[in-house]
Amino acid sequence: MGQDYNQDYYYLINPKVNKIDTLVGCPLIFGDKILCQESEYTDGPDFIEIWNLEGNRIQLIDRFSLKPCGKYTIDEMYIREDTLFVRCEHNLYLKLKTKTKQN
Repeated sequence: MGQDYNQDYYYLINPKVNKIDTLVGCPLIFGDKILCQESEYTDGPDFIEIWNLEGNRIQLIDRFSLKPCGKYTIDEMYIREDTLFVRCEHNLYLKLKTKTKQN
C-alpha cells in the first residue's frame, strides 16, 4: 500500500512477470475477478473498478462512478457473473450490469 495526500494506492505485484499493477482500493477477490473501491476520504470521485485475472496479468473490465447515486458509504459489495451488487448505507441496494470483456 502507498499513500499520497488524500489518495491511497494498492499494489498487486506479480514477481513471475516483473509486473506491478496499481489499484484504487483494497482488493476483494471473487474467483477470477477483483473488486476495488476508491477510499471515501480521497479527493477523487468514489469509483468501483472490476478487474479480470487472466493467467499472469490483470485487465480492467469496468469502472463505475457512484456520484450519480449520491454520496453513500458502501457497506458491502460482491460480483456474480456479469452483475455487481452493492449495499450502501440506509439500505440502498444497487445492481449494476458489467462488461464481460474489455474491448
